[in-house]
Amino acid sequence: MRKTRKNKREDILQATADLVCEHGFSSTSINMVCERVGVAKTAIYWHFGNRDGLMNAVIDELTHEFIAQVRSNVFLKGTPLERRDQMIAGMRDIVENQTERFRVLVIASIESAELDPHFRTACLRLTDATTQAIADGYRSTLGFDLPDMDLLGHTLIALMVEALRRKKMDPEGCNLDRLFEDFERLVDLMVRDRIRRYTKSQEEENKS
Repeated sequence: MRKTRKNKREDILQATADLVCEHGFSSTSINMVCERVGVAKTAIYWHFGNRDGLMNAVIDELTHEFIAQVRSNVFLKGTPLERRDQMIAGMRDIVENQTERFRVLVIASIESAELDPHFRTACLRLTDATTQAIADGYRSTLGFDLPDMDLLGHTLIALMVEALRRKKMDPEGCNLDRLFEDFERLVDLMVRDRIRRYTKSQEEENKS
């Protein structure tokens, strides 16, 4: 059965993602992708325009998948502690239960953000979506917006990437229990500080 253009595009994306896991973004070439999929370069150009377009498409797919994972683990009801526990449990689930391919791609894409503007844009979109999901959850619990939630979102992404990296480097020796206990304490400190600052600003506003 002859494959459709949509299926061929998906095959190319899948092969590119696999090659990136094996060789990294910078070392993955169009020739390697063509050889892996069994297509001519014209197929790459038809679907993606050029190599940058192909790599951008891989990052976009990863970003959408990652954002979906984050949003599925955001608990929009319950106390702040229940929300924190659900969020941390969701982060740990991503670290422990996602495929090796997913973990490698997340690490590679974020590390590549230092070198490539599109990777930076994709990573910013990822952290923005994470921050928004967290902010929405706390707003539904507390009834008001906490200040500087973008820093909390970026911090959580950085912590999760570090957990992914440790899991990849030392699967047996990585102490995830200790690592995520530290995550909980850090989230508590950051949220409490934001609640304190919000309360103080409201008190000052009421006095004026």
